[in-house]
Amino acid sequence: MINKTLLLLAPDYPSEHGEFNGCNALKNQIAYSKDFFKKVIVIAPVLFTYGLTPQDKFCKDHSYSNVDVYFPRCFFFPRIVKVPFITNYMKISIDNRLEVTLGTIKKYNISFDLIHARFTYPSGYIASELKKQYNVPVIFTIHEDSGWFEEERLMNHPRLVQAWTSADMLTRENKTELSILKQYNQNVRCATAGYDSLVFYPMNKMLCRDTLSLGEDDKVLFTFGFLDERKGFQDLINAVSYLSSHDIKCYIAGDGSYKQTLQNLIEYLRLKDRVFLIDKLDDEKVRLWINAADLFVFPSLKESFGIIQIEALGCGTPVIASDNVGSIDIINDTCGYLFKTGNHYDIFFKIINGLAKYWKKERIVEYAESVYSWKVVSKQYDDLYMELLNDS
Repeated sequence: MINKTLLLLAPDYPSEHGEFNGCNALKNQIAYSKDFFKKVIVIAPVLFTYGLTPQDKFCKDHSYSNVDVYFPRCFFFPRIVKVPFITNYMKISIDNRLEVTLGTIKKYNISFDLIHARFTYPSGYIASELKKQYNVPVIFTIHEDSGWFEEERLMNHPRLVQAWTSADMLTRENKTELSILKQYNQNVRCATAGYDSLVFYPMNKMLCRDTLSLGEDDKVLFTFGFLDERKGFQDLINAVSYLSSHDIKCYIAGDGSYKQTLQNLIEYLRLKDRVFLIDKLDDEKVRLWINAADLFVFPSLKESFGIIQIEALGCGTPVIASDNVGSIDIINDTCGYLFKTGNHYDIFFKIINGLAKYWKKERIVEYAESVYSWKVVSKQYDDLYMELLNDS
């Protein structure tokens, strides 16, 4: 442990009792990194909605171990919500998350030695402003997916550029986009996300299938995520339509605005007895489904990393993934196959090959644990923190 305080800035964070999940990956990292610091402070502003959203209803200030979490209420227009006559560029200036963060720091007399921000806006921008006032080093992780990151670069808003150029260190979870970041800042590193190996681990496939009432002899494909076009589930559904065997069942779990569109596609392709949409699942149920599956399919069109695929590997289940910038660093022939993003036939071909191959489950789990478990990944961040503190 070092006698220093880490300030973490994030657009969201889990509520104390888990009613709102928020940035669960950040909490998992903190579970290990908190032992490296004397104290950890988390500030995650919450949009005030009179309690109408789960985040506003359940997120209350709290403490655990040596971690203090603050959820100051704020006002802004969410990026994903379309507002007439207000562009995403304009939304950046109609936002008081910087002010409420500063107010929280002053109200509770918070001191800190290092700032780690997640996502460019607002957290990276807020960190850049705090750096001016408090003269502490800033590391920030550009966690947004590659499509979102591209949108930000094209937007070229001064606040975004300030966040990228003023940080002492930028991290990205894939290697491919490091060269892009170097256009803004020379000190860039690849620091991946991780998975919780205490939650995602191998289980007996047939016992999981029995629990989920799945056929013992079925070939099961599983995938999970927010249901929107970017996640590419429509491409997986189209690929399943090429499969002649009716023993191959595909299960897609999640909620989102694209759900009805996917259901309409399933019905149009007459796949109601082969492709099934199921509701969003908690981690325990996701673990059961991953272990029950023969393959986990990750068809995302744009991704920065994709934590769910390493969770699948942690269970020993091979992954069939698109060749997005997040997956190409992760998936190799010992743990899965990559297919050309958006190519229905290539998805079909790789699924057939994946079902035919004998996979060494133990090797997949060993790979996941040795490279992507939070115990390993958090050490990477601790080393980067120490580097910045030594240089400051």
